[in-house]
Amino acid sequence: MDREKFIRPSITTRVYEKNLLTSENLKRLIDTDNLNEAISSLNDTKYGELLQKLDRNEDYEKALSQMLLNSYKDMIKISPDENLVKYLEEKYNFHNLKVLLKELIQDEDYKSIYIDIGKIDLVKIKRNLKEDINQNDKYFSYAKKALDLYK
Repeated sequence: MDREKFIRPSITTRVYEKNLLTSENLKRLIDTDNLNEAISSLNDTKYGELLQKLDRNEDYEKALSQMLLNSYKDMIKISPDENLVKYLEEKYNFHNLKVLLKELIQDEDYKSIYIDIGKIDLVKIKRNLKEDINQNDKYFSYAKKALDLYK
């Protein structure tokens, strides 16, 4: 790896870190008595921009998810090696794969708990698992093996 390629992204990442919650922000959140106070304490942070767009405070998770997605998009833009970001996306790929398997096993719709980070084709994997069509894909193999073990 060429260290020179990482100088600018490293500096940019440090700037992005300034938008993260500080220990002071977290202490204020802990000290709040209800959701409205918690949302109010976040209004003077980077999260406030997204929280103010919500119709109801109870939908705060949408703002947090959007902030996470925006952070990943920013990292993809500045990363000189896309494999670094792909590595970080893996936990979301496997989260989504687990949700897909729960949908198949429980015959329920859990679309609200998928996370929009990761690049696997869940629709194709789900269809091929239902129709028992083999697919040359490592995520399909993982899902197929888990489903077989469950059965």
